[in-house]
Amino acid sequence: VFFALNKSFISAYEDLHIEYLLSGGYGQAPDIRLHYIYGWHPFVFSPVYLLYSWMPEMNWYGIFLIAIQFLAHFMLLHQMIARVGFKTAYPVYIVFFFLFGFPFLQKLEISTTSSLLALAACSRLLFNYSKQKEQQPRTNRKQEILLILCLVFASLLRLHTTFLIMALFALASTVLLQFKGLKAYFISGLISIVI
Repeated sequence: VFFALNKSFISAYEDLHIEYLLSGGYGQAPDIRLHYIYGWHPFVFSPVYLLYSWMPEMNWYGIFLIAIQFLAHFMLLHQMIARVGFKTAYPVYIVFFFLFGFPFLQKLEISTTSSLLALAACSRLLFNYSKQKEQQPRTNRKQEILLILCLVFASLLRLHTTFLIMALFALASTVLLQFKGLKAYFISGLISIVI
């Protein structure tokens, strides 16, 4: 419904410039070394570069940002439904989408995409560790590893926005988590920073 009613556009000048460089829009052939000029991590954007090499007329950069934002919104909605149930989660999520998701999708940027993915991963980690009792060991390692990888991926998109979200959630975790959950939360954050 959003894409039927609205047309997204690349909003930051640097993002638009990088999209043109990656797609060969300036008349030069796409070059993967252009990532380094603007602080993009080649590990993350190599697939975008390869897709532009394969089909340069598609806006692979925009599709890439929309896919990451979709993943973040899916994680947030799934978490809300698990926490408070569908009847409460749905209206709360709709309000969240109109306040944050709608503007983020309308003006695509790496910074907003990174912060949304970090928000989803940090809140999910906080939720997982708040559910655990003081005596219970951590159970779902696969999900924990996946969330750490989401934080790493978000930091590869934009380091400063991810660290800001992680710092805000670190403050919230000191209030919301018990000692064992707080320790596990900080270890997960430290692992993602080190990676």
